[in-house]
Amino acid sequence: MQFKTTQLISIAATLAFPVFTFAETESPDQLSTISVTSTRDEEQTLEVPASVGVKNTEEIALDSPNYQKELFNSISGVRVTQTGSTLGHMTSIRMPLNTGPYYLFLQDGIPVQSSGFFNHNGLAYTNFSSAGSAEVLKGAGTALYGSDAIAATINVISNDPSMKEGHTVKADVGSDGFYKLGLSSGFKSSEQSSLGFEVSHSESDGWREHTATERNEINLTHFYTMDDNNTLKTIFSANTSDAEMSGSIIGLDALENDPTSAGDIQSALDSGLEIKREFDFARLSTEWTHELNDDTQLSTIAYLRSNRNQYTATWQRNLPHNDSKQQTAGLMFKADIDKGDTRWIAGTDLEITQSNLQYTQLFDYVPTSFGSSVAAGDIYDYDVDYLALAPYVRAEHDINDKLQLAAGLRYDSNAYEYTNNLADGQYASSTYSRPSSDNDPSFNHLSPKLSLSYRIDNKQNTYIRYANGFRIPQATRLYSLSTDNIDFSLDPETTDTIELGYKLATQHAQFEAAFY
Repeated sequence: MQFKTTQLISIAATLAFPVFTFAETESPDQLSTISVTSTRDEEQTLEVPASVGVKNTEEIALDSPNYQKELFNSISGVRVTQTGSTLGHMTSIRMPLNTGPYYLFLQDGIPVQSSGFFNHNGLAYTNFSSAGSAEVLKGAGTALYGSDAIAATINVISNDPSMKEGHTVKADVGSDGFYKLGLSSGFKSSEQSSLGFEVSHSESDGWREHTATERNEINLTHFYTMDDNNTLKTIFSANTSDAEMSGSIIGLDALENDPTSAGDIQSALDSGLEIKREFDFARLSTEWTHELNDDTQLSTIAYLRSNRNQYTATWQRNLPHNDSKQQTAGLMFKADIDKGDTRWIAGTDLEITQSNLQYTQLFDYVPTSFGSSVAAGDIYDYDVDYLALAPYVRAEHDINDKLQLAAGLRYDSNAYEYTNNLADGQYASSTYSRPSSDNDPSFNHLSPKLSLSYRIDNKQNTYIRYANGFRIPQATRLYSLSTDNIDFSLDPETTDTIELGYKLATQHAQFEAAFY
């Protein structure tokens, strides 16, 4: 298969006036903005050789986000647009608004979905409305991140009420029947242990017809200090979303005269089907941090994750119903060795996912004009076992007190094992087609990274960066086929990012410009 290479050159600038605390190592005339996404460790954004947008706790509290766009759209170069299901969204960072797997969504540094099962609404799997901070690493990811980290790596960082004692009750009320109730609590259960939880419930009738929503979020955090060299941090995160779906408003007249209508899905609403989207997410993770010696820290994160996505496909005339489920076990190991002038970061990521997709026609569909008829029944019902294994290494070397060279390498190995639970081939007289169970591709990719940064002074930094990124074909592209692409196959899509950047941090403002 041939792919056309598209070159994109753009320039972006950021000017921010946030309020931050000062780090003890910094002069009082410089803001200290901390990010954790690049290396999964705290770093000053001024020193990171990449464009990183950070939204801190104070700014989030001012915005009080109830939708994904309200959390992210104040970050320069980031556009999140809510879709007709209200809690669904599309993202635009360094590329046009799209639904493709070009973004890696994280919560607390851990992916919220497997790469082979990308959902463009992935931020709905995060506890975005109760986030403690949010970060966006723009462009291809560092060596710590693999498939889908092409346009950006987006990290929602949870509040940690276990680090402060006390209880908070919050209530928000707004127009269109909106309300939100939240409870946050943190306390020390012993000298070595602290516990916190955060829970919220929100509902809205929606400002348009058929856009009512209901959402629940819960976050439980337990922090345990085993001894001077070992800590455990356990987080349970879960959320549910139930959102009615509206359509697009077509034409200027409709927009001006009936802007609150449900749009172009009236025939779907008249069908009697339940036209809505449901997201369900739960994850349990434990991070063991071990200080091996004065310059070596080991981090091991083990997690279990459950995703479910249900919707009626209103963009298809026959209105099929989708129900996809994934159960995942993952392990992320990282060693951080800091020798002063030289720092090594090496690790391995492992994910095993078992998934099932059911795509169902709930009524006999007969087209009134063009298209094929679709008989009621199961269109697709298949299982996919997915394995992802990725070792990586990153090295940083201070050539002198101003110049730093960094290089990274990541090797991703991804494999699918597919089982069709229905008859192979064409479904009835429709254009849907089911491949046989002997289609088990694997995809391997080596991603190099390289950067050079020059620290002009304690307020300014410049850098040049190269990063290779990729995305693997999605399971639905491989197995949810039609009669005209039954032999269709895909290769991984790759990208090369070259970026030149400048950063300035003063006491009152931060400025960042990137040419890429």
